[in-house]
Amino acid sequence: MPPKNILVIRFSAMGDVMLLVPVLKSLTHTYPDASVTIVTRPRFAGFFAGIPGVKVFEADVDLAYRGPGGMYALAREILRLDKFEIVLDLHDHLRTMILRSFLWMAGKRVMVFKKGRGEKKEFVRKHNKVIRKLPHTVDRDREVIIRAGLDFEILPGPYLSPAPEAKKSMTVWLESLGIVPKRKKWIGVAPFANHRSKIWPAEYTEQLI
Repeated sequence: MPPKNILVIRFSAMGDVMLLVPVLKSLTHTYPDASVTIVTRPRFAGFFAGIPGVKVFEADVDLAYRGPGGMYALAREILRLDKFEIVLDLHDHLRTMILRSFLWMAGKRVMVFKKGRGEKKEFVRKHNKVIRKLPHTVDRDREVIIRAGLDFEILPGPYLSPAPEAKKSMTVWLESLGIVPKRKKWIGVAPFANHRSKIWPAEYTEQLI
C-alpha cells in the first residue's frame, strides 16, 4: 500500500521550496487520505497555507536547530510529532543528510530526490560542456514521490492562493506607488538570489525586460 503519512524535508532556497507547492497540491488532490508534513524554514510556511492535507513544521535551522546538535534535536521533535511512514528528503543538503540519518537510525524509511549534481556540473563547467535538457525541479520532486509508491500528475495552476489580508496589504502598497488600478497585464521579475554567483547580471536583466 502507498504511504499515507509522509514527511517532506526542504529548507531552502525559496524558489525551490515554492516549487513544492504544485507538487504537494497535486499529490494530496490525487490522494485525499494522505497527510503530508513539510519541514521548512518559518518564512516559507505561508506558501503551503490552505492546501488540504498539508501541514507545516516550522524549523528555524539558523538559530533553534543549528548544526549537528540542532539536527538531532529536530529529529527528536519530528519523531514525537507523528508516526511517519516515509521521509522524503527533497533538499539533499549536508543539513538534511544529517537529519535524515538520525531519522533512518530511528527506523524510518528514507528516500532522497535525484539532485543531478553531476549533470549540472557538466552543464556549467568552462570546458567540454555537456548541454542537454535537464529535468525540472518539479519533475525531480514528483519522481521521488512516485518511487515511494504515490503516482500522480501535476495539476494545472494557479498554485498559490494568497490570504485575503495579504491581498489587501498588497493593494495598499501598490496604491501608494501609484500603479493600481491595473490596466494591463503584469510581469513579475525576481532579479536577485541568495548566492552572488546565481544572480543574473543587471545588464542582462535589462535586456530581458
